[in-house]
Amino acid sequence: MTRWIEVLVAMAEGPSEPVHGTVRTVDADSKPERVNFAYAGEPPMFVGLGADDVRVWRDGSRTRIETTAGEPLFITDGTTAWRFEPDEELPLRADARRVHYLGAGRELAITRPASDWIGDDFTHPTGPVVDSEFLGRPCWEVELAPPPRKPAPIQIVVDKASGAVLQQRNDAAGWSVSYVDLALGTPSGPELFTWNGPVRTNAEAQRAMRARQDADRESRLRWFADHVTASPLGITVAVPIDVSWVHTHSDDGSFTANLGNGSISGMLARRPRNDTAWDLNWSGQVRMWSTTDFDWAVMLYDLGIDDDSLVQLQAALHPREPVRR
Repeated sequence: MTRWIEVLVAMAEGPSEPVHGTVRTVDADSKPERVNFAYAGEPPMFVGLGADDVRVWRDGSRTRIETTAGEPLFITDGTTAWRFEPDEELPLRADARRVHYLGAGRELAITRPASDWIGDDFTHPTGPVVDSEFLGRPCWEVELAPPPRKPAPIQIVVDKASGAVLQQRNDAAGWSVSYVDLALGTPSGPELFTWNGPVRTNAEAQRAMRARQDADRESRLRWFADHVTASPLGITVAVPIDVSWVHTHSDDGSFTANLGNGSISGMLARRPRNDTAWDLNWSGQVRMWSTTDFDWAVMLYDLGIDDDSLVQLQAALHPREPVRR
């Protein structure tokens, strides 16, 4: 009986010989699938609708995926990757280490990295490895247990000779992705895994995206100015501010403290009243006043304090002491 570890090693190393075939995705819900790409450190980026059938070429780290009409979706030579988007005239060229194809047929076109087999996300068989046949080739079939957050196991079929995954399915959900025709062992020319035409660079794509976002923002602001008001908007909002830290304090009643409440923060200070300059080295708008015995100062970062708010603060700090200056 074949051990699971033997199947796992064969899959994890990727197909040991070139693979070419048509991959078909069957979904019981008949929902269209988006072709999208994920970037290391960035959220997934949707780039258009993909067909249920795709043509796949694999040779080591090199991969080509295209529609059955011959339109490329994703190409990589193992070092550089090219992604093709239906709403862009030129493909985007990127470092192959930073872009991952997540579109139709991905389960068979892309080898799961070794790190994916750590943990409980479809990494352990529910039973023994079974000998089977798929597209006339001797295969192993095994069912993998779901993690607690997922409802049903998946089934995979692995080619014995090459370690290529030829089918992955979820019988409970009525979903499968399978090769419907297959050729193994026939090498493809290196030109199949590269793109020599005009391209967009990642920097160019980022600049174009920012330009579109800026233009959209300006268009929306112009609409508001034309249909609502172009006048600056300002309101006074009552917010609680508390002393969050006392930096210094003295027997003469002087202190320096932090004010803070959520996103609002600032400084509050007091000293015995005198006529010398009080250089606090605070940034922002500082409001100062005096009572009979003390000088006071307050500041909120990135916010001004209007006269009404200052009166409220003074009433809380020294309710029986009138402001002298």
